[in-house]
Formats: sequence, structure tokens, C-alpha cells
Amino acid sequence: MSWVARPRSLRGRLTLGYAGIALLTALLLGAILAVALPRFFAELEQGYLGNASADAVSKYAAARQEIDKISDELFTIALSSKKSSSITNSNDLKSEVTLAYRQIIDGYSSKLSATLSTLVKYDSASFNEVSASLSAKFIDKAFMVVVYSTI
Repeated sequence: MSWVARPRSLRGRLTLGYAGIALLTALLLGAILAVALPRFFAELEQGYLGNASADAVSKYAAARQEIDKISDELFTIALSSKKSSSITNSNDLKSEVTLAYRQIIDGYSSKLSATLSTLVKYDSASFNEVSASLSAKFIDKAFMVVVYSTI
């Protein structure tokens, strides 16, 4: 007894055959691209930097030093042993910095939650980051409240 019902007509078998070939092609192409694209873009970035003018390279080096300094500080706060100088690709550095930042926020949230639970009983808690743009909106709203209240 077969678990998969096989079509008996030629049309059904051809359709399944084409679908199988399309699936196999998509899987192979996806695997090839997953391996080749990161390497391709890393080589493209290195080639672009190799062909850039000396001024652009010096600007990139200065900016990269500043980014490395900030990244290393963030890695230290996250208690990570990573060093930004060992990560040559800018996209990889961005990913690692994002992970370190998330670790810091998660650790801060859990410590804050643990401290609050000793002081107050609650069923659930939610932590939201306040961005600079949200702070500016808050200040603008507060200013408008003050202005309207004086009128």
C-alpha cells in the first residue's frame, strides 16, 4: 500500500514531473546562491575599496576606527569576548553589534523585572525602548499642552 497517491493519467504524471523538476531546481539554486552571494558581495566590497581613491580610503579607515571603538565598547558591556577588528565585513559587524545590543537590552530587562518582582506583584510586564524621535514627539506634545493651558 502506497502512502502517496500516484496519478494514473499522463497529464497528472507530467504535472508532477514538472513540479518535481521545478522544486529540485529551486532547491539547488537556493543552495548555490546561499553559498555564493555572501562571498561575492565580500569580494565586491573589497574590490570597491581597492579601487577607491586615497581620500575615500582614509575617510573609510577613520570612520571604521570610530565604529570599531564603539563596537568594542558595546561588546564589553555585553560581556562578549568579540573584537570588532577581527570582523572585516561591515555587514557582519552590524549583525554582531545588533546581537550584542539585544543581549544588553534583554539582560537589563530581566534584571529590572527581577528587581520589580521583589517590590511589586504583577501579572505581566512590557518593556519598550524610547527612541530619540519618540522623545522629541513627547516634548513637542508637552510643549503644546503648556501652550494651550496658558491660552
